[in-house]
This record gives sequence, C-alpha cells and structure tokens, in this order.
Amino acid sequence: MNNVFLISFVAVALLGCSKEVPKSADVANPNAQHSSESANSFIPSDPSEVTVIETAEIKDKLKIRAESAGYFAAKDFSKLDDLANNYRTSKACSVSGVWKLESVYTGIIPDEANSDDTWKQTLAMLHDWIQAKPDSITARVALADTLVSYAWKARGSGYANTVTETGWKFLGERLTEAVIVLKDAEHLQEKCPLTWYVMMSAALGLGVDKARYETLFQKAIASEPDFTGYYFAKAYYLSPRWHGNPGDMAAFLQKAADQIGGEDGDLFYARVAWYVQCLTGDVFDDPTLSWARVDRGFEVMEKRFPDSAYAQNGRAYMAVMGSDKMNAPRRLVGALHGQIDLVEWTSITNFLRLTKDLH
Repeated sequence: MNNVFLISFVAVALLGCSKEVPKSADVANPNAQHSSESANSFIPSDPSEVTVIETAEIKDKLKIRAESAGYFAAKDFSKLDDLANNYRTSKACSVSGVWKLESVYTGIIPDEANSDDTWKQTLAMLHDWIQAKPDSITARVALADTLVSYAWKARGSGYANTVTETGWKFLGERLTEAVIVLKDAEHLQEKCPLTWYVMMSAALGLGVDKARYETLFQKAIASEPDFTGYYFAKAYYLSPRWHGNPGDMAAFLQKAADQIGGEDGDLFYARVAWYVQCLTGDVFDDPTLSWARVDRGFEVMEKRFPDSAYAQNGRAYMAVMGSDKMNAPRRLVGALHGQIDLVEWTSITNFLRLTKDLH
C-alpha cells in the first residue's frame, strides 16, 4: 500500500506525525530547571542547532523498496517472489513492529503524484506477473495492494465533503476489485500474511461494519498470530475518525496487550499507539489511553534496540504529545541532542514548535 494514503498501513512509518501541540501538556512553568538526570541534554531553540538524520530503520526500508522496484522494472518476477518469500519466512520486522515484507510490496506501488498512465502501466505489469507466475501469491497481493492505493488516489485525502462523485466511484470500484483479486487467490497453496492485511485495508475504505470487520480480523490473526499489522489496522479502524467511538481503540489495545502480558505486552501497546498517533495525530485525546504504559513499552523497545535513533525519536515525540508532565518530554527530547528524524517530527520547524516550551 502506498505510504501517501491514510489507508496505507504498510508505510505509516514514513508518514509525518501529528503537528498538534498536546492539550494536556503542563506548561505552567516552562522555565523550570532541568533535572540532574538531563543535565547533559540539549534542546535546540534555533534551526541551526538541529541536525536531520536518516535512521538505520528507514535506510533499511528504502533499500528493500529499491531492490523490489528494480526487480519489478526488469520484470524479474522470480527474484521478486524469492525476495518476498525470504522476508515472509524470516518474519523480520523493524523496531516499530512492521514486517520488512511490507517494503517489498510498497517498492512496487507508484507514488501518489505519478500520472494515471504510470499507475495503469504498473497494473498491466502486475497482470503480466500473474500470467507468468499463476501460482504466485506475491503477485496477487501486490496487485490488490496497488489497487487499494490507486483507489485512495482517486478519493484524495480530504474530508468526505471534499470528495467528488467520480472520486467516490473509483474508490468503490478499485477497492472492490482488490477484494476480488484476494478472494481469487484463496485457492493458492502459497499464503501471505499481507493477504488479510490488504483485505482489512479495503474493508476500511468500503465502510464494512464492525461485525464483518471483526470476522476479517479473527481470520487474519488465526492465519498468522505474529503479524502485528493486523492490530495496527484494527486499531486505526476503531479510531473515532473512522468507525469507532471514543475509547474503543484504547479498550481494544489494552485487552490485546493484557493478553500478551509482561514486557511484550507493554511493547505491543507502545507500538500500536505510536502507529495510530502517527496516522491520526490525536490518539492521546482519549484519556483512557495510558501514556505511562506507552512509555513502559518504549523502555522495553530501547532495551532491545539500544542503538535505535528511530525508537528514541519516537519515544520523545510520543512524550511531547502524550505526557501531562514536563520532565519526561524534556529529558527525552534533550537526549536527542538536536538529532531528529523527520519521520516523527515532519519538519525542523514543527520540531521546534512542539518543543519550544521544554527549555
């Protein structure tokens, strides 16, 4: 799924996060002294003091995408199948919990800014792949994934009242076509966890009711319990901007994390909350979502990935957006020493605006 669209759960890690200042932030005393714990920290106040970094996780994601795009452009479908099978078998994932397999698919999909001709050429090549390799599950999922992104290109990312009649028409047609492609792939012996992931993404756009969506979700987790993306997708579905009521997403997340339990449960909680926040920008508007548990999850993440600047930036960003105290945001932002990842902060200007009261 293309990282440009809200529906694109695969590439959310590349989307800019929320630009809003947290309503709950305690700014009563912005000039308070730093604690001794953060004595060596540094919080920039000027663009010249900020260094934009490209994290190892993003470099790895882009490398996989480039490899996939190269094989696709050369119509080397055998190598594409091998590449997907390798990541499918290894279940390798990034610090955020996103399977690296997803980057194989996103490497194929055109950018939203590309012309319709480019999209149509890509779809034609995907049909060529299916014809050349009729038993390839990767080819079918890639086609469905591209159709979902193409559907959202037609709709646009604005509010419903900004969508044209033609936009609604193409959205429905292309999402429906994606579902048909995936259903036609059910007979294949080879399976891929992205099958259900893309199906759930199409269901979101088609407005599937909660009962039917829950059926999809249960089938998905039964097919591959380790695929965290299913939980990302359902949590987003349950956000108030889509099909949930206030508190629904947080309740779902808490129940799922409690079932996992321990450090793994806290890590899961942080990953899903981080994912939804980066898509919606308002996850902490729900007072039932626990910042404390998000932070515990990030502690686990940093313990397991101690050199991850991606996780460090994510934790600092989530602290700025979710903590009702100043100590944690000040300490975590200060620990970045002005080295920021724009995946989290969107721009230098936005980083400085969000952190200006931490000095």
